[in-house]
Amino acid sequence: MKGLQETNSEYHDNCAISATGIKLFLKSPAHFKAAQTQNLDTPALRFGRMAHEFILEPTTFAHNYQAFDLDRRTKAGKEAWNECISQGIEPIKAEELDQLQAMADSVHHHGLLPAGEVEQTFRVEINGVLVQCRPDLIADDVLYDLKTCQDIGQVDQSFYTYGYHIQDAVYRIVIEAIHGKDPGPIQFVFVEKSAPYDVAVREVDPLIVAGTKRLVLQALEDYKHCCESMVWPGVEGEHPVCKTAIAPPWIVRKVTDEFDMTEIYEQIGE
Repeated sequence: MKGLQETNSEYHDNCAISATGIKLFLKSPAHFKAAQTQNLDTPALRFGRMAHEFILEPTTFAHNYQAFDLDRRTKAGKEAWNECISQGIEPIKAEELDQLQAMADSVHHHGLLPAGEVEQTFRVEINGVLVQCRPDLIADDVLYDLKTCQDIGQVDQSFYTYGYHIQDAVYRIVIEAIHGKDPGPIQFVFVEKSAPYDVAVREVDPLIVAGTKRLVLQALEDYKHCCESMVWPGVEGEHPVCKTAIAPPWIVRKVTDEFDMTEIYEQIGE
């Protein structure tokens, strides 16, 4: 299972839509469109990138980052900082480097990421839409994706909230379109960002895989239509209408427990 070798810039500067874009589009086309003109980078995303590179591509990390302990308010600190930047090196705090090392030690100690092909790009046109994906690692016919997290105990709760099933489906759709068969096992490896740097491995529920692929393929059809029509509706559609705000269980309990609902039901005709 071979893909293209590209830099991060080459991958992200491409016009193809990826799992990240599809997840935004599924929220609403308007949210996807707005994101194209916004800088969505955050400290959490920056640290995630560093962790991926440190754990999966340590040689590349050593060329791109350097521990920096000087005070930038001093002349020597400013000069050293500017020297790093001029060479294309991102200075990072020594404690961040220690944190990354501890995370890498935990992942490798548990043998969760075997040696293999790292950061290969797969890109293909599907029903008139250019789609791409970039698995973190492919080894022994298994795809791996590395995720950092705050608490391993929350992985199952957040797995589908963060749309990792969407990512799984995009991998399967793109690679199957290129190679003519499903890529097989896809494992998501999680590692905590603080001690004890605990780890976990998850895969998408097999009952969810097929349905999610259909969801993604429909999203690509809708995305194509938006591109052609230049109309990008929001969550409520192009012409929002008034709807009843459905009361959550806690407010229903509070109201029914404290008041006699008979008269209220009579007033609303129920």
